[in-house]
Amino acid sequence: MPLPEAVKTLRPAVAAVVLAVLVPLVTFSESTIKGLMSGWLDRCLIVLEKERLGPTKLMVTGYMRGQAPKALPLSFSASKPLMLNVKFLSSADLSGLDRNANLGLHPMAGETCPGALCEGTVYTEGGEPKINFTLHDLSESFLYRFHIRLASPGALDDLGVFVVYESGLKDGVCRVENASLFNWPVRVGPLAKILASAALLLVAGYAVTILTGWSKKGD
Repeated sequence: MPLPEAVKTLRPAVAAVVLAVLVPLVTFSESTIKGLMSGWLDRCLIVLEKERLGPTKLMVTGYMRGQAPKALPLSFSASKPLMLNVKFLSSADLSGLDRNANLGLHPMAGETCPGALCEGTVYTEGGEPKINFTLHDLSESFLYRFHIRLASPGALDDLGVFVVYESGLKDGVCRVENASLFNWPVRVGPLAKILASAALLLVAGYAVTILTGWSKKGD
């Protein structure tokens, strides 16, 4: 179907503007790309993803990227006395059968609160509105998975997870976010990141080729 004359007239101009943005991105030197990637990866970021496993069981998975702080003071909070305990695991596959799983476990893996995870803290049997503990020996190599057992059925919105840093930030600080589309790269494996980056470059390169033709003439 032939394009309207107005579209034919505007298309080269629009293409030229888009090219002015795309071309520098596609033609970045290797050193510039490495510099940008290094700055992005070194920035510490922790992403928290919540999942409902059953009526009385929730799971929070933490993903870390960049230089980790020395300690991570976690606070699990509910609007009412709801939580019975929290168990920390650092592997997605305790059987060791998953070829892609990290078989190195965090030193505190398997500990619970109440229990060794928050030793010395006493909680009631009827459920707590808040459970606090601090993780040490942090590294982006580990998966941070917390199983929360509830006293009564609860939803994801009933649980809030925060990091409350100590005054003075002596152990370092890291940005903490809820899982979203924008921090998806932090939550996926290396292969998925490579494929996504390659696909983005291919799309950008193809777009530059098409837009270059449009900027030279209108069909």
